[in-house]
Amino acid sequence: MTDKWLDIDTRGSYFPGDWVRPRFNPGTWMAMVDIMEIFPGHRSVTRKGSYDMFDGPIGVKLRVEDLERCEPISIPEEEWNLEGFEDPTASPEERYKAMDAKGFWLDRDTGEEVPHDEADKCWRAEQFEGRAYTGRKVILKGQLLGRVSPDRKNWTRIPEPLANYSVNGGMSPGYDAHNKTYYCFLQPQGCTPEEVNLGTAVPEAEVVRRAVGIARTKDFRHWPAPKLLLHPDAQDPLDISFYGTCYFPYPGRQDLHVVVLPVFHQVTDHVDLQISFSRDGHVWTRPERRAILSLGQRGSGEEGQLYPRRPPVVLPDGYWALPYMSRSGLHTVPPDYQKALFPEIGPVQHKWAHWREHRLCGVEAENEGRFTIATVFRQEKELRLNYRCAPGGWISIELIQAVPAKDCPDVEPLEGFTFAECDRLVGDEVDQVVTWKGNSDISSVGEMAAIRVNMFQAKLFAYRI
Repeated sequence: MTDKWLDIDTRGSYFPGDWVRPRFNPGTWMAMVDIMEIFPGHRSVTRKGSYDMFDGPIGVKLRVEDLERCEPISIPEEEWNLEGFEDPTASPEERYKAMDAKGFWLDRDTGEEVPHDEADKCWRAEQFEGRAYTGRKVILKGQLLGRVSPDRKNWTRIPEPLANYSVNGGMSPGYDAHNKTYYCFLQPQGCTPEEVNLGTAVPEAEVVRRAVGIARTKDFRHWPAPKLLLHPDAQDPLDISFYGTCYFPYPGRQDLHVVVLPVFHQVTDHVDLQISFSRDGHVWTRPERRAILSLGQRGSGEEGQLYPRRPPVVLPDGYWALPYMSRSGLHTVPPDYQKALFPEIGPVQHKWAHWREHRLCGVEAENEGRFTIATVFRQEKELRLNYRCAPGGWISIELIQAVPAKDCPDVEPLEGFTFAECDRLVGDEVDQVVTWKGNSDISSVGEMAAIRVNMFQAKLFAYRI
């Protein structure tokens, strides 16, 4: 951002009709993962008096990209459960930290801890007998626990619990170096968060299905209750829950965040994976309510449940590989019944699935479509695209100085950078320079631009300008 724009920014915010509003450019790939990149368009009166549409998204949709499976890497004797992260501020002996949880039974009258086998029998008897039950009454409680390690191999349990609330499902802890705080994505379990809500409702204390919250702290040994972030909504099937999280910053970015969600379908008892994105870690969107990794075929070992195990690894060949765990049995079937109900049940497997770089989601046109990428500061001398076209498909690009105000919709494209002059892009490319009659240098467009996209049977994943 130039000194001129810094000065302008200090003199009030932009008026709602001034759609110039140049957006921050991190100097790397800008991913098409939400509608923040897409201008909604104007239908307005032109200089000639006609009433027309300009820069609106027509014939395109945001669509997530499916993960591609790889071969199993292991069939372990026991599951991976410990999640860990590096703490750059810690002493050498506590360089790495991990969080897990435990559940335990207490006598409701005395507070005494009750062994699991005894408590389970008491609890089941009370559930079935109801008011007629006269035996020992128990309650299931939980605690958040922590461990530290100098090398991520040898772990030491922290003696005291990190928090006195239960945790169920996958957690994603880490350290936010920018804000100098620890965070953990985990399920709200009936506790009131410290953050104040609007009005009197406390949904975190009343949730009836699994969802995603976040807890933050400056002190790793003391954690507040999580604040609700992601919950199934009315656009989802009414039986689903979010059964944990796999959070990671979008590779190469500090201003874009990703969560892979294990989605529990409670009517059918299976678990698959969806994806969600956020700009600030608080407001999350899911471009589509469908699986990015669906259940496998019968006999594959992936018929019942899929769970992400770690954030993706950026590989030398450019692929982003996500480790995940699969089970062939369904979620709520007790181990003693698995073999009887599922004769072909196999062992737990640990596998990889991958995306091509920057291809988590994109704007797609099944036939011909168009849209405009909202005004953004220019950092490069060339415009580069990551895209895929079907056979016979294409993409064409036009640049304008900025998205026009609604009262002046029919602005002209920048000379030398029109659709008519653009060399159409075809094929499947992860880093392709856009040219206009062979010219790729966009330095002359100035310090900002908006990007008009016209395409046919194509999908645009990311751009760099």
